[in-house]
Amino acid sequence: MTQLISNLAAAGLPVASLGNERILVSEFGGRILGLLPDGETNLFWVNPATLLRGSVSEWRAGRGWSNLGGERAWISPEIDTNVPDPARFAASYAVPAALDPGAYTLRREADGLVLAQEFSLRWLRTSQTITLALERAIRVVDTPPFSVPAGVSFAGYSLRSRLTTRVPLGVARPAVWNLIQIPGGGTVIAKVRAGAHPVAFINAAQWTSVGHTIRTAARTTISFKWSLRASQCAGRFMYLQPFADGRAGLVVRDFPVAEEAEYADCPCHAPHDTGHMCQVYIDDGGLGGFAELEFHAPSLRHGGRETNETTCSTWGFIGPVEAILDLSETLAE
Repeated sequence: MTQLISNLAAAGLPVASLGNERILVSEFGGRILGLLPDGETNLFWVNPATLLRGSVSEWRAGRGWSNLGGERAWISPEIDTNVPDPARFAASYAVPAALDPGAYTLRREADGLVLAQEFSLRWLRTSQTITLALERAIRVVDTPPFSVPAGVSFAGYSLRSRLTTRVPLGVARPAVWNLIQIPGGGTVIAKVRAGAHPVAFINAAQWTSVGHTIRTAARTTISFKWSLRASQCAGRFMYLQPFADGRAGLVVRDFPVAEEAEYADCPCHAPHDTGHMCQVYIDDGGLGGFAELEFHAPSLRHGGRETNETTCSTWGFIGPVEAILDLSETLAE
């Protein structure tokens, strides 16, 4: 943990911490970069380039997209923010600098940390400019709402995201898009409702249905992304990752599902297929070799919902393999 903090600082990326330095937060990029249940092992993926001296300076100067890793917030639908030409998805893909790294400020409050920024985005399908304010409040969770096996280390936080429009939205439907990047090599477990069947967003998605879950091995040899509509989501993601020392790690994310709300995200190849809420992306190594756990908040709309507040909770566990496996299966029921 101390080495990670010093490496980040040396690269020009000082971090603030919560929970006895178990949770690390970067103002640059508005990231939660570390979740370290044992105080040493980071369950989040951090881009190795982030730790190279000079990389952050280049990103600050606008030379390339700042994929730092960890947990971030973007704005969806992706087709309206990042994809100028859906027919050329990969070739045209671009991340607006106003969105990432953005211009976040970080302030410490009595009960946690708050990341905030106000920014403008060009809404690609309508060529309008919308201005939004995003605030993300991070609080330590001292104990999870379920039993932790003996010998298992724990750290957790809650994240309250508040998105507010500053101008009339017209037909735009912006929403907070929260995602966590986690090292490849593990297994994604998504709790779902009966009959859930993922839709492929990128390439041929790989997944299996087991009980009340959809599971995906994050082999990071091929890239793909699948998605579920709000009506199919049960509000929990998990990521199970083995370590070489006989231990294992588990990330658990719980998020609210509002079936009656409007969710505007859609596949870029099927822009009218809206309503998508939770998604899994596996990178093939081209961007670093990681898995992503993603969920979208309900959309804002002109004359309707012009502010949205969503709170999710994230817990990290590290311990003996059998104890972590048992915990993951209990939480998958």
